[in-house]
Amino acid sequence: MNLIAIDPGTVTGYAFGSDGKLIASGVWDNTPKKATKKHPGEHKHYRLEKLWWKLEDFGLTGNIKIDHVVFEGAAGFMRGKSAVESSHQFRAVILLWASLNDIPITEIQPQDLKRFATGKGNADKPEMLKAAIKRGYAGSTDDNEVDAWLILQWAFQYLPEISIKETRADA
Repeated sequence: MNLIAIDPGTVTGYAFGSDGKLIASGVWDNTPKKATKKHPGEHKHYRLEKLWWKLEDFGLTGNIKIDHVVFEGAAGFMRGKSAVESSHQFRAVILLWASLNDIPITEIQPQDLKRFATGKGNADKPEMLKAAIKRGYAGSTDDNEVDAWLILQWAFQYLPEISIKETRADA
């Protein structure tokens, strides 16, 4: 099964794996271009379009068939209206893309991912990196990539137990 794990955000972490093995991981920078003297810049909603096209490009590269999308859900503990709003917007892009491509989805909440990685639901970023390295992670120290890699590890372990019917993007 080909899985893509996503930690959505302006800087989106991703990890792609197949049959229990990591194929690729990294980050997609969805930051809108800033205004310059010669360019008016991009509105903040462009970051959503950039995520859409990253997903499209990834799904089309080398005719890779993505069988399942796993992503980090909305963090209930986020501070500030803007952070909560953007989290929901990025998740909506992922849900729409998966739905239009008929790809099942699974969402894992941040505290559940932290509990999976460290044994406690309120782990901080350095603890998550340390836990990932202990599990064999060898990528960058970018917390978005680390989280995506951990989401992929969680999916490798638990997705076989999850009913695909319950995780359809259009359900």
